[in-house]
Amino acid sequence: MRNSHRHRIEAIAHQNGLTISGGRDRRILIDFESSLDSAGEPKTQTSFIETPSGINSLQIWQNVIAAGCQDGAILLYNATTKSQLDRFTFFDERPVSPF
Repeated sequence: MRNSHRHRIEAIAHQNGLTISGGRDRRILIDFESSLDSAGEPKTQTSFIETPSGINSLQIWQNVIAAGCQDGAILLYNATTKSQLDRFTFFDERPVSPF
């Protein structure tokens, strides 16, 4: 896997020719093996997604990347378009009403 992480890789996942990795450098690298070259080696297209926080964990499911971040958020991205689909946090930022 050819990549350009600036810090240690914290998470990696692979599914159907798509390999993703993430770490403290706030980026998810996406390596997609598209076909074989003339020597029989896989051709790889590499791109990346900048994230607001470091990456602790990654998962791929049907072209959707789920990234667990160091700030406590879970971010969902489309692996093809690299657009953010959703963001989940597990702490409530709104005032809590007792009833």
